[in-house]
Amino acid sequence: MKFDCDSSHCLKTVWFVAAAATILIYSRTLTITPTVWQDEVMLLDWGRLVSGAADQSYSINWLPTLSRPQASISYLGNGLQELFYNLFGQGPVGPRVSSILGALAGSFFLLGWLLRKRCVGWISLVCALLFLWDPLFVEGYRGARVDSWAMAFVLACCWLLATAKDSSGYRQKSLLFAAGASLALSGFLWVSAVILVPLVAYEFLSDFGNKSEERMRSFLCQATWLAVGAAFAALILLLLMPGKFDVVLHDLRADSAGKTRWDFHGLLEPFTRSPFVPLLGILALFLGRKWGLVAAFFAAVLGVLATGAYVHRDIYLLPYLLLAIACFGSLKWRGTNLVPAKLAVVGAFCIMLIWSGGLSLGARTIVAERQREARDPDALLRLMREAVGEGPRSVYLNSYELYYAGRDLGWRYFKAWPHEEWDDPNLIALVGKMDVLIHRPDQARSPSAALMSSLGFSRKEVSTGAQKPTRSSSRLQANTFTEYVVYEKTAAD
Repeated sequence: MKFDCDSSHCLKTVWFVAAAATILIYSRTLTITPTVWQDEVMLLDWGRLVSGAADQSYSINWLPTLSRPQASISYLGNGLQELFYNLFGQGPVGPRVSSILGALAGSFFLLGWLLRKRCVGWISLVCALLFLWDPLFVEGYRGARVDSWAMAFVLACCWLLATAKDSSGYRQKSLLFAAGASLALSGFLWVSAVILVPLVAYEFLSDFGNKSEERMRSFLCQATWLAVGAAFAALILLLLMPGKFDVVLHDLRADSAGKTRWDFHGLLEPFTRSPFVPLLGILALFLGRKWGLVAAFFAAVLGVLATGAYVHRDIYLLPYLLLAIACFGSLKWRGTNLVPAKLAVVGAFCIMLIWSGGLSLGARTIVAERQREARDPDALLRLMREAVGEGPRSVYLNSYELYYAGRDLGWRYFKAWPHEEWDDPNLIALVGKMDVLIHRPDQARSPSAALMSSLGFSRKEVSTGAQKPTRSSSRLQANTFTEYVVYEKTAAD
């Protein structure tokens, strides 16, 4: 039997081996890289509040002016993180495993979609791995963001659409319905999935260039089944949404207000840390002359700018860029028999793969291992148990990384959203009701000692005892947390 290394089965086997190796490497430093960041705990605490039985009287996403937690429309993604937190026990393991699984699913669906679009097999595989190992994307899903799941469901939608084009009858209708449902689900996993809607539109419209009457009837029929699937899933998800829809809509609008700043620096700056995919992707977009994809990409860029450009929004441009790279690379690979031209194609993909894999699997792991002691979440748990104690104490967590410790110790924890304004009487009134307030000594947004003293708090400094790294300026060498200031309410005489 002939072994075809470019067959779908072979490519997927290689992908599974690479995915297994990725999981193995990530598992070594799962709880320490990155250190616990804001987004991770915000999503998880929203997930805690999804259950109607959850205590709604405290939250890490507290709105002091309204005296309630902020609501989130992306309750599926938040609830998923809460589910994995409970499955894996205390600490950050569960939510991070969930997000990694989302990235693996997205990579696999991208591979399937590119193969359906008849891209060269090995190029499709490399692009799927570039998605999985992209340093900017890894930064988010290793930090337990749910963008990975949202993107996975959109890529699944594109795969289903591409499969439906090769089908007919009942099977085609079922695939289109499933594609629409998958697209609707993505928005309730994380609302930024809307940035990928132009990509779905491009995939759906890409084969409808012929405007004959028969093609128009086929187009309308397929569009109807796609829309019905999306509408049906969206309606069910809206009916199942916890909380009042008007409250969710109010908070979504309030959170989005003022983010349309056309911040081109915020759009471009993250890519300076990982430039090869965006540079080659932009080149492939224009040289490939797929003007529909170019239009979809720029629509997505406008979406990123309109919703506040920064690294975790920029990653939604990756599928556009990787599709362009895969299509253009396949065109060049098949269009020449010249060895130098083929070597140039292989060389470009090798550079991207080595850069992405080297940073995500290599450099991040090495840095985390060197800082293991100063990043250990169990050290924070031990420190907070000793410094503050267990039980339902009201604690203002001015530092997000203390969330897991506070939750595991049974605290009623608070933190103002979107940030602290220490001249806000609502925030001062909230802090005045606390038993404890904790922040890092070097933290920019922290209350003055005079304010805390006037509210009846005494001050002490505590430390895990871990040695702080001597170099922490690099993005890879993220902040480590070892020292804290603890304000405790003085007992009344």
